[in-house]
Amino acid sequence: MSKNNKPNKQTDKDKEKELQQIEEWLEELPDFNEKNCTSSSYEDVLSHIKKKKSADEHIDNRSIIDEVTELLLCENALEHIETLFAILKDYDADSSDYSLIGMSAYEVKNYIVAERAYRMAIEQCTEAYLMTGYKNNLAYLIRRKEIENPDKRNEKEVPLLLRDGASKKDTFSLINMALFWALERGDEDNWDLADKLVSCVDGNDVERALGWWKGVALADEAEGYLVHLLLVRHGKVASSPVGSIVELFDRVKKDYPGIPDKMKEIVTPFNGGEFDKFPTFPPVDWD
Repeated sequence: MSKNNKPNKQTDKDKEKELQQIEEWLEELPDFNEKNCTSSSYEDVLSHIKKKKSADEHIDNRSIIDEVTELLLCENALEHIETLFAILKDYDADSSDYSLIGMSAYEVKNYIVAERAYRMAIEQCTEAYLMTGYKNNLAYLIRRKEIENPDKRNEKEVPLLLRDGASKKDTFSLINMALFWALERGDEDNWDLADKLVSCVDGNDVERALGWWKGVALADEAEGYLVHLLLVRHGKVASSPVGSIVELFDRVKKDYPGIPDKMKEIVTPFNGGEFDKFPTFPPVDWD
């Protein structure tokens, strides 16, 4: 959100209409297993590559990467997924290719492919600013257990992946880190740390984050309401399109009763005050 563009106040009727439209759109999104995929499409791609190799034909890496990418989005057989990722590596897919696969797979709820794609994006990435985004996206998946083996996740990975981005005051990294400490650890000190982290967000760089977690809130997930609550509390936005600060607090408290009562109070009015001192992160050596 730019400094001079304050959000327009919505009427209850407008808000209700918008929520209904977005909910209808979300319901229309296909699950990845609803897409028109067959085992023959997988075999066709492998056969196509094999024929080109055996005929010693010139192979356009980009066309192979595009074919494999399309196939991966609806693939849920682990053996096939591993083979397809191996092909991508053989044909020099770069970090941006893997990132695109990760986001596209996440959109159709193919979390196995999304996780692997972001891990490969991190492995292939050589640019720091891109690395921050890739690490944030992988941390988001791990934190929310939207990964291949959610019961075996290593939660220490989350703060370790986010540490560099949060130290650079990257908006998504700060918010993801805040959600980790508040919702995963959850004692009063960790709620305070989460509060401090969001206070360090740049108010001129919240529009994308506000929009992303608005979608999460509209899916009736408490963390979406919590992000909006903290952004309003610290004056990063004037108001939230999904509720007043008290309404946001009440919705979060429904799922996370340990949220401190002080979180429903405005700390910094919109466009006012100074950023708080950047917090020191606790060590990630818990048992």
